[in-house]
Amino acid sequence: MRTQTIHRSGFVALAAALVLLGPLAHTHGSLASSRHFVAPRILRRLPFNEASSVQADPRTGRIWVTQAAPTYITGTSHADDGITVLAPRTYKTLKRLQWVGTEPATDVIFDANTAYVVLANSELVLIDTRTYRVLRTVKLGLPADSEQSLAIDKAARHLYVTGPHVTVYSLSTLKKVGTLAATGESVAVDPVTNEVWSDNYSAATAQVFDAFSDRLIRTIQIGAPGRPKGCEDSCKVIPAGSDGLAINPATDTVYVDDTNSGQLFVINGHTYRWVKFIQATTPGTYWAAVDAKRNLTYSINDNTSTLNVIDGNSNNQLTHLSIGVPQGPKGCDIFGYQQHCTIGGSGSANVSVDTVNGDVYVANYGDTAFVAAGYLQKPSTAGNVVVLSPGRWH
Repeated sequence: MRTQTIHRSGFVALAAALVLLGPLAHTHGSLASSRHFVAPRILRRLPFNEASSVQADPRTGRIWVTQAAPTYITGTSHADDGITVLAPRTYKTLKRLQWVGTEPATDVIFDANTAYVVLANSELVLIDTRTYRVLRTVKLGLPADSEQSLAIDKAARHLYVTGPHVTVYSLSTLKKVGTLAATGESVAVDPVTNEVWSDNYSAATAQVFDAFSDRLIRTIQIGAPGRPKGCEDSCKVIPAGSDGLAINPATDTVYVDDTNSGQLFVINGHTYRWVKFIQATTPGTYWAAVDAKRNLTYSINDNTSTLNVIDGNSNNQLTHLSIGVPQGPKGCDIFGYQQHCTIGGSGSANVSVDTVNGDVYVANYGDTAFVAAGYLQKPSTAGNVVVLSPGRWH
């Protein structure tokens, strides 16, 4: 806390001012509560068929959009698969990158002037972010189409790749140096504690590892019977399916998304205990991202195509807003297990925060189709990247 010295010569004037202010001199809480939250607003909708993720280069603010058409829909075109790099603010296309066979790109992460792109065929492509020249391509040896996502620990110089386990590679040599004892759906690194967090959808757990030794520190049950303190009457525990996580290193808080129940679990990163969960309106919570500068967390709901904004201090939901078209009527399953229903939506796949200018990006994959006799048969061309202004206190 910043302190200020009051000299004796100014003490009388200060005392007089306090008398004039009267009650206002003691309304710190009232003044704080008078702040109001300005919700994010949609700035642009950029058309991108099958947008699978969107990330901003932390050095330049350039926006990297990956596109990956699903393999489970008959007749899906992969013509758009690859990566598009956009200029910040103007959203002008700077570069379009595609690979032999138009291989889908599923995730991208940055380290210095290098972008690491993982492809659905389990190849890792290193790209110079200044020239867009491909520096190297590495076969990871992982099963293809295995929901691969990336994380980097800069101190340990490790690259983490999910699917079906979390595999550890040296950033220097890109050789495999270990495997975490986790069946990871997603992975994130706390740069302050150098801990690696991974979640397991089927086991409904989050696991914490030491980045230097790969030692398992803790396994945390997500959605297990029992409720966090203060949640006895207002919360409902539903069998979970964790499918995305984000870390706020400033508050040592970890957020784990649960797709099945639509809950966002809040975990104390020091005690490894979940202290709260935030209930979305419907199941389908899928991904989260943290704006550490503004102490906000953004979570998307895949089924309703909504963006939820969470206060990092209270972990209360501040607002939610629509960012796409809902997947379809209740009971109409996107994977086609329900008979004769039409799904028309823009399902959200990823949310990220631009650390350069604060904008929020959401990738809507547009994975929609007519469902007949239990099969997805007619893929649509929906899909976009939504650009939003950052939420802020005023």
